[in-house]
Amino acid sequence: MSDGRSDHMEPEMISAIDRVLAEVRDDVTGRPVSELDIVERVRYSREAETLIVFTTIDNARTSCIACDFMTAKLYRQLRSKLLEAFRQAFPELTVEVQ
Repeated sequence: MSDGRSDHMEPEMISAIDRVLAEVRDDVTGRPVSELDIVERVRYSREAETLIVFTTIDNARTSCIACDFMTAKLYRQLRSKLLEAFRQAFPELTVEVQ
């Protein structure tokens, strides 16, 4: 996970988040998300029972319409994989991937 870790997060929670990021793989490169530097930070609130994953994944913006379409599709797939993996790992929490 990137340096956006909260100092208030329990070590067990950090380990669990890191495990998810190591398990989810990008379909194009086959590399784990933890190696792609696309997770900016993770915000966890025990009181609100929420986990928000902030990514650096942005909308595609090139001069090639076909490239933008394919890139946007790959971004949606990766966000979806992250969301599903975090929901499975933390079923008691409301999870959001941005």
